[in-house]
Amino acid sequence: MRGSRRCSPPRTTAPADSAPPSPLPQRRSYTWAAEIAGAERLTGALEVTELAVSPHARGRGLAGRMLDELCAGAPRRWLLTSTQAPDAVRLYERLGWRRLNDGPGAIVFTWDMVAPDVNG
Repeated sequence: MRGSRRCSPPRTTAPADSAPPSPLPQRRSYTWAAEIAGAERLTGALEVTELAVSPHARGRGLAGRMLDELCAGAPRRWLLTSTQAPDAVRLYERLGWRRLNDGPGAIVFTWDMVAPDVNG
């Protein structure tokens, strides 16, 4: 089929001379986020990859409602946001997400309903 990509399944075994494979994809900022949060915290958790509200619609609670709907039923979740997005940082903090670092460039936030005390 023209224009399609063939996807390979993730590697489940490691070569004998290497570390075991990561349960997280090896693209984007996963490795960096796992160093900050710990792979065990991110593995199996819902990842919020993108959340955007048009500037003219901000301040109406839409982002919080979208997160509530998206994350409903997910006891563990995480996301990354830019240090250059102070409105987003304030939103996640106001909603109770736990900020794990101060950059550089990105901030890792987590939410864990299983152990609420880790949310701050």
